[in-house]
Amino acid sequence: MTMNFRFLDSSSPNGTTSKRPYVLVRFFHNDKELEQYALIDSGADMSAMDYRYATKLGLDLTGKR
Repeated sequence: MTMNFRFLDSSSPNGTTSKRPYVLVRFFHNDKELEQYALIDSGADMSAMDYRYATKLGLDLTGKR
């Protein structure tokens, strides 16, 4: 299967800029919706969401991890 992704300029901590693959995703929780570009990492074993996005969606981040 072939997948095509949009490559956007992305800044690195060392100050350089490079093109990286991103996809537009929508997150839903109860009556809230958030649309955001997400970086594609085809070798990742897990995904993470920025705390600010989780807060905007009203996710409960308390309790055991």
